[in-house]
Amino acid sequence: MRTFVVPRAQNSLLTRFVFLTSGRVFNLYLTFRRNRHWRERDRVLTFFAPVTLLVLPLVRVVCITLGYALIFRALGVGDLDTALTICG
Repeated sequence: MRTFVVPRAQNSLLTRFVFLTSGRVFNLYLTFRRNRHWRERDRVLTFFAPVTLLVLPLVRVVCITLGYALIFRALGVGDLDTALTICG
């Protein structure tokens, strides 16, 4: 929530992790393409921030779902597959 609600700079570990991982994926893609021209590299990197911002809510939903599944698992619902089914 701090990423979207607070107008000042706040460090969120999950946001940082997602942006660093996304940056590594984009740089790996550029390494395999072997684009030497700055225009081609710039064209690919223009998608970095929008794609990462779209992935960030998905990662948060996965973390929340996994957290609730682990709570159900700890309460004795059954295996992790059943707990994931119950929590959504």
